[in-house]
Amino acid sequence: MKMKNKWLKRVLTTMVAIGMVLMTQTSNVSAEISADSKVQVTITGVENGTELSMYKIIDIQIENGAPKAPVYTWVTGVQNWVKDNYPSYIGENHEVTTEFKNLLEDVEKAKSFYEKMAAEIHRSPSTIAITAAKTATASAPSVTLTDIGLGYYLICAKHGVEQVYTPTGFNIAPVEEEGTWSVNDQTVTMKSSTPTIVKTVIDPTDTTVAITDSVCYQLTAQIPTYPEDASAITFAIGDKLSEGLTLKPDTIAVKEASGKEIAATNYDVKKDPGKTAKLTDYTFEIVFKEAYIKANPMLNVQVTYDAEVNDKALTMDALKNIAYIGYNHDPYDTQSYKEKTTEKLVYTYGIKVLKVGESGTDILKNAEFTLSKDGTSLKFKKATDGSYVINPKGDTVLTVGTDGHFTIQGIDEGSYVLKETKVPDGGYVLPNGDITIALKDKNGNGSLEQDEVTLTTKGTYELEGTVELETNKVVMKVKNSKAKDMQLPITGGAGTVLFSIVGIVFMLGGVLVIVRNSKRHA
Repeated sequence: MKMKNKWLKRVLTTMVAIGMVLMTQTSNVSAEISADSKVQVTITGVENGTELSMYKIIDIQIENGAPKAPVYTWVTGVQNWVKDNYPSYIGENHEVTTEFKNLLEDVEKAKSFYEKMAAEIHRSPSTIAITAAKTATASAPSVTLTDIGLGYYLICAKHGVEQVYTPTGFNIAPVEEEGTWSVNDQTVTMKSSTPTIVKTVIDPTDTTVAITDSVCYQLTAQIPTYPEDASAITFAIGDKLSEGLTLKPDTIAVKEASGKEIAATNYDVKKDPGKTAKLTDYTFEIVFKEAYIKANPMLNVQVTYDAEVNDKALTMDALKNIAYIGYNHDPYDTQSYKEKTTEKLVYTYGIKVLKVGESGTDILKNAEFTLSKDGTSLKFKKATDGSYVINPKGDTVLTVGTDGHFTIQGIDEGSYVLKETKVPDGGYVLPNGDITIALKDKNGNGSLEQDEVTLTTKGTYELEGTVELETNKVVMKVKNSKAKDMQLPITGGAGTVLFSIVGIVFMLGGVLVIVRNSKRHA
């Protein structure tokens, strides 16, 4: 009896060693074992649509309701591969050796073994002649498989939505309690990594710009973790700029998140527009080399570049550019390339001036204005649609067209001073003072609200009606008034002025006479 108990303890110890399972737990459901014992396995940590394959790589020998020696043996289809690649893991009778049991206690070594075996299973032709014991497609964050026999299994996943999975091993082994052997249902969590990309504007510090401004973008992305012997390894970072932005190719820089430059030998840069493997348009693309990807799993890398806001921005409410990372989400399938995108919006703003007469409805033309910021008159050129856009080589004059208005596009937030410099024809008076226009997009969404626009008139400037807003544009009506008929004709006026002067002279003469007479009497 003592001998039997010792044997049971040795077997149980073996079970504990080899039963080390990556992120597994057992349920409370159990049953007495036999060679045909089946359990339920729930696999978590998977995305909808992920295809799972379970490969049995080790058998468990059962006899008369208990394990029998050798308890663990490699299945027929993997025996030759284990002998050729890991001879110390297999005994003369194909049994699992103590060295392999010890391996399972070292997570990193076990991970390397799983990855190499998975790579060989997926290789064609393969030296591992096994088929999946179970396959399933996840339709929820987990999937449950039934009728799973005793043994040690390798789970491989593919066709995930975003995650890159690494092969995971787990054991369905009997446990002993008070002399009775039973087997429990299992829960296994798949190991995976999810490549990420974040896009920010680092200069300017906000998301509002003007035409000719330079915008500095930063892309931060994480390199996926690929199995050691993966046959499909891709990692690329790219960006597609809108027509309102012009790439400055020489500004592209690639660094680690720490700020350390990544040697140019570790990646290729495509600076000319092209298409990705998914035939998606890009402005530029950086493709990292396989050796660098494998050597730097989970490393955050940063790509910075500058783009200039051009005059095509005036037709857009928002300047959108879409950054992406491209990678193989199935490390053993070269056709599994996918792209994950993110976008960043920057905004420009505009001013539209309608020139009207005293009635507020009659349209005036040919008036001229200037717009200044921080005391400097801005220069403009006309775009193809007739709008004025900022251009350092342009002119400061803004001319009201025959339709009675002019439009300025592509300016930033801030405070601007509008001033009329030439009145329309027809006897109109040039107002004195100016109009201050203050724009502040508090929500940073490119859409101006009433409380985000402040107009201040000085002097004789008048606005007709209320100020209107067209998404990112201020629309105002500026009135002109004609000279009032309150003066006499020129000759009459001159005569009046002369008469007044003569009268004053006589008054002064009378004063002098009075003063002199007073002195005499004194």
